[in-house]
Amino acid sequence: MSFHELKEFTEILRSLGFPRLVSNENFRFPNFPLMAEILEWTVKKFEPNIRLPKQMGSEQERVLFVKSVVLSLLQKAHVKLNPKNVYQRQELRQTVSTAGELPKIGANLYQLLRDEGFSKSFRPPYMDEYENLEKELKDRYNVYVTLFRNLHYLKQQLNNAKQAEREQAVNAEKNMRVAVERMRIESEQSALEIAGIKSDSGNFKSFDGENTSRSNGVFN
Repeated sequence: MSFHELKEFTEILRSLGFPRLVSNENFRFPNFPLMAEILEWTVKKFEPNIRLPKQMGSEQERVLFVKSVVLSLLQKAHVKLNPKNVYQRQELRQTVSTAGELPKIGANLYQLLRDEGFSKSFRPPYMDEYENLEKELKDRYNVYVTLFRNLHYLKQQLNNAKQAEREQAVNAEKNMRVAVERMRIESEQSALEIAGIKSDSGNFKSFDGENTSRSNGVFN
């Protein structure tokens, strides 16, 4: 990293609230503990409860720490880093360069979160009119639903009444046909009875005439 980049890097750390003072002199020589502290602080900006390896005395422990940081940044900040570039055995120059990019990303994220908070608190001048129209729309929709349900109920009642009238007309026609048929049968039976009475009356008169003739013959 150039002198200008180191200066910008330390200014970004200061503006983001890094808990200790960092200057360009801290990077004149390889300083992995400081880089580890900056990396851990950056990761905890995205995930405060994260647990990173504390032991960094050996090379394997430092490699494990770097891998944990790279994985956490990938999962929480969607920042993809190459662990080989973050940790190099030869004077850790690439570590300083890569670590310098992380505070910039954090600064951008901080600015975005601040803009988001401002956007949430900002109330456009047309919001009052919008809320009134939204309330009016809800009221009209409730009226529409009520009218629609009433109309559906009345249509159902009308259909039921028409169905009852049709059934009543069918029953009335059926009863009338039964009554007409009964009257026809009764009329036929009455006609037969009348015809039978007339036949019996003729036979009686014929029998009475014969008896009278016989009686006159006897007396003569």
